[in-house]
Amino acid sequence: MIKRHLDKIFVAVFLLISITIITIDLITKSDSNTNQKRTIKQLTTNELIFEYKNQSLGQFIEKAIEVDGILKEIKYKNDIYTLYLTDGDHKTYILCELQSDQIEKVSQLNIGKRVKIKGILKGHLMDVILLNCVII
Repeated sequence: MIKRHLDKIFVAVFLLISITIITIDLITKSDSNTNQKRTIKQLTTNELIFEYKNQSLGQFIEKAIEVDGILKEIKYKNDIYTLYLTDGDHKTYILCELQSDQIEKVSQLNIGKRVKIKGILKGHLMDVILLNCVII
């Protein structure tokens, strides 16, 4: 009787671990390389912020877009570089979390200069968020 319960527990744990591994694999493969994704829209930071303020970003969510703007700041945390783009005196920024293969290109960037990136639009909170970005 105890063996039967242990077998059920073993099967349940095995299934849970398998489902977790498959889910993680699917998530990491779905956004693996933005270079290979087709760009659906090219925008300046002003245009993207305008779309954000008019709540019309929904059509671009989970799609690859290109954004051209002024580099305001570069942050590095947990082995990930994030670029903050702006274009003018906006309080809203475009946060672009870079793919890991873009690290070498970061050293070539200059604060205050124009930069063009391509990333997957994930949404917005206080700022517009793009993930898996590449520097064009």
